[in-house]
Formats: sequence, structure tokens, C-alpha cells
Amino acid sequence: MRGLKGFFKIFSSFKNRKSALNCGKRTKQVALSVLALFLTVSIVLAVPETLTTMETSLNPSTQVSTKATDKALVNKTYGVMGIDSGYHIQQTSDGNYIMVGVTVQGAGSYDVWLIKTYKNGNVWWNHTHGGSGSDQGYWVEQAKDGGYIITGYTWSYGSPFPDVWLLKTDHAGEEVWNRTFGGVVDDYDYGKCVKQTVDEGYIIVGYTESYGAGNEDVWLIKTNKTGHHQWNQTYGGIYNDRGHCVLQTADGGYLITGYKDEFSGSLDPDVWLIKTDENGTILWDKTFGGSDYDVGYCVLQTSDDGYIIVGRSDSFGVGSVKVWLIKTDENGNEDWNQTYGETGWHEGLYIDQTYDGGYIITGKTRSNSGSFDVWVIKTDENGYEQWNKIYGGDYDDVGQCVQQTTDKEYIIVGYTKSYGSGNEDVWLIKPDGDPIIDHPNDINYVEGTTGNIISWNPSDENPSNYEVTREGIPVNSSSWDGGSITLNVDGLPIGNYTYKCTVYDVSSQNASDTVKVTVIEAEEVPDDDDDEFPWTTFSLALAVIGIAVLILFVKYKRKS
Repeated sequence: MRGLKGFFKIFSSFKNRKSALNCGKRTKQVALSVLALFLTVSIVLAVPETLTTMETSLNPSTQVSTKATDKALVNKTYGVMGIDSGYHIQQTSDGNYIMVGVTVQGAGSYDVWLIKTYKNGNVWWNHTHGGSGSDQGYWVEQAKDGGYIITGYTWSYGSPFPDVWLLKTDHAGEEVWNRTFGGVVDDYDYGKCVKQTVDEGYIIVGYTESYGAGNEDVWLIKTNKTGHHQWNQTYGGIYNDRGHCVLQTADGGYLITGYKDEFSGSLDPDVWLIKTDENGTILWDKTFGGSDYDVGYCVLQTSDDGYIIVGRSDSFGVGSVKVWLIKTDENGNEDWNQTYGETGWHEGLYIDQTYDGGYIITGKTRSNSGSFDVWVIKTDENGYEQWNKIYGGDYDDVGQCVQQTTDKEYIIVGYTKSYGSGNEDVWLIKPDGDPIIDHPNDINYVEGTTGNIISWNPSDENPSNYEVTREGIPVNSSSWDGGSITLNVDGLPIGNYTYKCTVYDVSSQNASDTVKVTVIEAEEVPDDDDDEFPWTTFSLALAVIGIAVLILFVKYKRKS
């Protein structure tokens, strides 16, 4: 404060020119020094105070809880002595399962077999449908009224030879009505797939020898909700063409896959993809294949409005017969394709898109010698294999249909000759699927604050270990008991960070999730204490006064 008193003392000496003229050289020097000091102090006081940062470790701590989730693996066979086989399965609205296939237990040589099970695979009820001949069911869907719609073929009703059979049951599997579609001569007509349409009618695809241009043609049949014929269309050339799967697209039309043998009839067909309008008129069609046998068995519309086809290829890949996966855009143009399997015989018979955007496939696999086994393949969204599983014994075992369930597990139906009671039994498998991991919210926090924690809640039947990385660099890894994984991310400098948690089961299947962490700078909070002197405002005022005094002093000196 001595500087302030000196300043006011000198400032008062400028009240009159006479006292100013009497100031000596030494007094002028002192005044200039004091002014310079005032300006320096004022500028320093005017600069805002800077927040200090605390250096902390970049290795956050990780903690694993002891909570675990148990899940059962379902492995059930159904049948008696003879041949019983499962072809299609669907999870029902109550969370249980409905299956259709064929059995020798009914009235004829073979009957349609409809089985309702609980989640654990125990039978709720079962019904056979058919007459004195051979009748089979290839596809079942739960209808909007809670009942079930089935297609296949019948020798018991209609013409003396196989006709397409459409069968409607109530919610307990009791028949409500049935319809046949076919010719009157010694031709074979088969229904392979049925879906309920938006108008509550039904669309069936299969193949026919009774109608069309060739030996076998793709046959598309539209009915009303009581199964009465509305229209039908055939597609194909003079040789053998078959439809295996149909779906209704978002525009009200239909998409079909199967195969087309358009050249020599030598059973070297190509995968065939057909897009129609709502009346079955072809809008476009695409073929995929090479010089050998290539077939599409199942198609579905993907989350990007494109299509995915699974089947078999003898033309591409390593070895003889391979599982073939083809991804197209919404216009049927190929995006990519993948083959699976090397030496031996491998076919993909069914596909479902999974919750993570990837795909689950089932079918059959066999090495160069030996029997077929059920094959399950899980891929990512680009068709790259993530894992595969094989189920089977000493004899032929085949997976016909797979679906991801609401609990993110998988159900498979097919048949087994290795296990069960008879020569061939329906086989229901619920394999150990992928580990499941949720997605916590991303985190934003102010530098220096605490309590910032990422908490993942993964689960798996057979957990093994986990790893957490930041920007791809491991920061923690340990064994995993199936419970939650928490990560404290306090103490990070300002910036953006990406943390990835990957969990593994004992089969090396894995699931990952990524969380972004953003650390921002703290804003200076003004001090609201009224008792503290406002030094910043005061220093600015001093600076202004000092500059004004200096200007007056210079003017005075020039005049003197």
C-alpha cells in the first residue's frame, strides 16, 4: 500500500502548475517508476486465475461381481420305432416352441406331426394330421389368431398323387380346415413354405409338375384367410425349377428363393431369387452360380432392406459341396458371398438374422467319409464366421431349421439317426449360444470429478474370461464368472476415450461392447463472497487512472 500512498501524494502535486514546476528531477523519476509499477501490478491482477490439474494414473481399476446367470442346454428327441423327422420350428407368442415334421405314429404310412413344447423341450401337446396315405409337413407358422398354419404335401386327399397341402389348426393344434392344390394326373406338387400375409391370407411356395412350362416349375399360391385359392403363378423354363422359401416384402410383393436349371436339365442349377409384385407378377429375378450344382434353400429380408440367401454350392469355395451364403441389396444385386466347409459335404438349410446384425445358419456337414452331423454356424454381419458347432453321433444327423429366441439363444430342429428311440427321431437342440453383453450409456464428466463408472452386465452359461481395452490397448483382463464387470474411469485428462469390453465363454465364443468416455474442462466458477475485496475490478481501475496520469504528465512536461 506504500505504492498507493506515494501515487496519491505525487498525484496531488499536479493540482497546480507551480508545485509541479518545483518538482525536481529526482521526483519526476520516482513518479515514472511508480506509474510503471502500478501498470504492472494492475495487469497481473487483471489476469484470471488458472485452474491446476492433478496428475493421475491412466490405468483405471476394474472390479468383477460374483453374480452369475444359469441357462439350460436343451437336447431332446421325439419319436418311436420307425421314422420321425422335424422340418421347421418357431418360437410362439408365449415363448415356447412349435415344431412340424413327419411321423409314422398316425393313421397312414406317414402323417404330419405337430408338436408344442415348453422352453425346456418337454412336450405340451402333439397332434398328427393325415389320412391313409403319406402326408408330410414342411413348414409351420403361428397365425395372427394364435393357431398354426402348415404346408407340405398329401397323398391322402386331393388327387391320387401328391398335392400341395395347406392345413390350419387352432391354438391347441386341432384342425380347423385343410385345402389341397394340384393337378388331376400323375404329377407331383409340393408346398415347401407358407407365410401369413398382411391381409391375413396365406402365401405358399413350392413346385409343381402339374402346371407351368417345364418338368418342374416354381409354384406360388395365394389364398384368403380361410385357405381358398385367390391366384397362383408358375415360374420356370422347360427343365427343373423349384421354390423353397417365400416371404412378403415391405412393398406388399413377394420374394422367392430356390433354384433354376435353365440350360441342359442336367441337374446343375443355379440359385434363383425372384421378386414379384402383390399379384405374383415378376418384377425382377437374379441367378447366382457356376458350372455345378448351386441351390438356395432359405431367404430372409435383412435389417438394411436387402436379402440374405443360404444354400449349397458345388461351384465355389474349397472342396466339393459347401454351405453358401449370399447377401444382396434390395434389388437383388450381390453385395458379397461366403462359403463354409472344405473337403466333404456341407449344406446350409436355414438362416436367421441375429440381434447383433449377424446370422445363424444350420444344416449338415460330413467329412470325406462318415455320416452327416448337425452343423451350426454363427457369422457377423459380413458373413465372417465367428464360431461353429457340430452335433451328431455315428449315423446321419441333420439340422433343418434354426431360430434365435427372445432370450438371444438358439433353437434347432431336425432329425437324428444316432439318438432316440427309432430309426430316425425328431431332434430339438438349444445349443450354448453367444455370450450376451448389454450396452451401458456413454459417459461425459468434468475433469477432476469422481464416481465415473462403466458397468457391463454380460451373461453366459459357460463363462471363461474377459478383457477391457482403451483405444485397442488392454487395460485389464481376468477370469469371468458370468457376472457384471465394472470399470472406474476417474482421473483421465481432458479428451475422448473408447473402452471395449469383450467377454469369452469356454468355447471361445465372445461378445463385445464399446463405451465412449469424454472428459471436459471445468469452467471457472465466480466467487460470490461479498466480503472479499474485488481486486480484479480495482486493478483495472488503477490501470486506467495510471494511464491517464501518465498522459497528463507527458503533456505537462512538454509545456514546461
